[in-house]
Amino acid sequence: RARPRQRQPRREAEGRGGGGDFDCDSGAESLAFPAGQPIATMITKIEAVNFRCLRNVSQTLGPFHVLTGPNGSGKSTFLSVPYVIGLFAQEGLDAVWRTARARAFNELTFCGQGSSFQLAVECALPPALHLEQENGHGGPVHSQVRYEVEIGADEAPAALAVPRILAETLWLLGATEETP
Repeated sequence: RARPRQRQPRREAEGRGGGGDFDCDSGAESLAFPAGQPIATMITKIEAVNFRCLRNVSQTLGPFHVLTGPNGSGKSTFLSVPYVIGLFAQEGLDAVWRTARARAFNELTFCGQGSSFQLAVECALPPALHLEQENGHGGPVHSQVRYEVEIGADEAPAALAVPRILAETLWLLGATEETP
């Protein structure tokens, strides 16, 4: 007979920027904002263009999603997008390259074609972090954040191509705004 798993107490995340808490059971990170109360954030959209086996994917997410498909269809690659973006944001491009398991840059692009790929995530901001536009009369509330990065390589032969950041953008979005 299996014994029920006991919930472990929250502990301070080690080696992470921002001083957030890490929930041991769910693997979710939360920010501590005012008076040390945790605020959960949720990824609401994942996008990838020309990344590994993903030609052009834009998927809006809700609180519960099931990801299914045959072997080799891109499920793990899709789930790696937030990981790659997080690793890039925390440790820089070199960390992404070290953990990419690619011998050459073209192994990171769709069918080995093209000289760049783009990744993006959108997250809902908790109400305590909603930002009002400074325009003198209130303005729209920014309740979403979108982070985009385009990583490319120079025109050298594929085995010698060096990855570099081509573009990086952080957008503050209102609840009804379309993705830029």
